[in-house]
Amino acid sequence: LQIRESDNTVLAATHGRGLFTMTWDISTGVTEKPVKTISVFPNPSTGLINVSAVLDQPGILDMTVTDILGKQLVHETQAASASIQVCYRWI
Repeated sequence: LQIRESDNTVLAATHGRGLFTMTWDISTGVTEKPVKTISVFPNPSTGLINVSAVLDQPGILDMTVTDILGKQLVHETQAASASIQVCYRWI
């Protein structure tokens, strides 16, 4: 699991299912880093991931999960308070 802070992309590798990425884009009008901590598990995944994040402040969270080929598996936009925890399945 790696986080690329330049564009808020989370990269998670799996055994046999490829590499998955998720981009976090919080639109709050604040230029500071919006996510204090982020956790994506299990790693590797077999089609089910849990995402947990603690935010600097409430905002709109836009989450996209793609596979190694760039195919979009999940896209969700929702209001987020100080923390968020979601589970995705794409089998």
